Amino acid sequence: MSILMRSGSKIPDKKKDLVTDGFEEVILMEQEKQNIRKMVKSEGGTQEERRKSFIQSIAITKSEIAETRKATSIQTIFGITNSMVGSVALVLPPNILKGGLIMSLILMTLIGFISYKTCTYIVLFQKKGESDLSEVVERILGKKWCRLFCITSSLLLFVAGIIYFMLINSVLYPITKYFFYLAGSSSYANQTTIDFTQWSIQYQAIILIVPYFVLFSLRNLSFIIKLGKIGVFAIFVYGLFIIETFIENIASGNVSKYWDKMTYFSPNFALVAGSFALAFFIHNIICQIMSNNEKQENNQRDLGAGYMLVYIIYALIGTLGSIGILGRLDDLSNANIITDFYSSTDILPVIVEFLFLIQLSTAIPVLNFIARTQFYNLIQGDEEEISGKQFFYYNLVFSICCLTFQILCVSPSIVIGLDGALCGFIIIYMIPFALRIKSQDAANNSTVEEEEAVVFEEVQNYQPPQLVDSDISYGSIDKSTQVKYAESTKIQNHIPMSIFEKAAWVLALIFGFSLGVIQILNIFGI
Repeated sequence: MSILMRSGSKIPDKKKDLVTDGFEEVILMEQEKQNIRKMVKSEGGTQEERRKSFIQSIAITKSEIAETRKATSIQTIFGITNSMVGSVALVLPPNILKGGLIMSLILMTLIGFISYKTCTYIVLFQKKGESDLSEVVERILGKKWCRLFCITSSLLLFVAGIIYFMLINSVLYPITKYFFYLAGSSSYANQTTIDFTQWSIQYQAIILIVPYFVLFSLRNLSFIIKLGKIGVFAIFVYGLFIIETFIENIASGNVSKYWDKMTYFSPNFALVAGSFALAFFIHNIICQIMSNNEKQENNQRDLGAGYMLVYIIYALIGTLGSIGILGRLDDLSNANIITDFYSSTDILPVIVEFLFLIQLSTAIPVLNFIARTQFYNLIQGDEEEISGKQFFYYNLVFSICCLTFQILCVSPSIVIGLDGALCGFIIIYMIPFALRIKSQDAANNSTVEEEEAVVFEEVQNYQPPQLVDSDISYGSIDKSTQVKYAESTKIQNHIPMSIFEKAAWVLALIFGFSLGVIQILNIFGI
């Protein structure tokens, strides 16, 4: 049988798009794997032959993607930003208002900085050709750690999908209320209550799960990915909406009238802390973004620029948004997203909600696709194709979970906090710490030093792979730049930990663990 084969699909050129995100890279790779599985299966042969053919074909595809999907530093920075700034922005203003303005900014700065620093270690230990964090973890920490990461990442995305379904209902329900208003009717329930006696968010969720189940059943998400680019426009319009809300609230006198109700520090900071834990979470897809960076030596710089841009966006949305909704509601307990502070008769929030509805609707099948793929990879391996029954049962369980959370009116902020803090503790704190400890051990490990020497020699003698039936043209590779970068990375990988760094890691781990405990206690109102 043929050992090397291509998927046969055309890999889209990234240079045409200024803004992409890490999930787009994951979907592209996974859909290429789907095509390769079918081709390998059609070739026949023994199971071992099919496995080898799959592995080698994936290596070819990775090389193609790495060359075709090269990104400039600007694209990389915007890709990082676009991957982090999303639906969490909807819940930030209410959560900051509840958690205290100054307390929230302190937490945002602390969580953002820790997330950035731990992410730098992932990028630092990523080798050329590695396009997924699982590959980095397995190479350095072993299969057990890799399995832990894959389980956590799959769970993270599974729960994130549930959050998106809840947010979809949260932004759609005010739109339906607006049409009730136009029809001169008020026969609808409050969206934070469980009510089956009239039109309610429960009935909406039951109806809504049907078309979304169809979306979950799509095996090719190319069109969804293209449509998802409207998310950038949605965030831009949301930013304008935040500015308008801020200016209008000042002009109306609400800010001066109710400023005494603005809290600076509050013991109820669990929700906002959990929101920021997820808001700065990009660790599980950062390798996909950075592997395509045209200039690998700029990875650390571009990562820092991306995090700084995200920090500024969140600071503006959180500060201006929380001041903009100050005094609009007396009872904040039932407010989950910023549009909850507006009347159902206001058209501007409806426009923002509609745009976010499109953005969330294109994101949820992507999250489900990746979580489902990671789940079955854990069970049966990467080479095996997901059967129709497996596909259906997973989507059914996911849909039932989405529907259950929405029918019970669970607050999206609570689920966001739990997902970000608990899964984040493993991926944001534990895994980077384990990578750093391993590098510390490697400093005095001759075996590891020999392996690093081999890798360094490979970089020095690197030649572009000759692909079978490939129309990819590899340009000249700047070896001096690659060697210089590999040498500096090798040195950084084995810098001994100082006493201050050890203390910083201990404090960071305690802080991350505390975030998880706080989220759990918050569920029980403690």
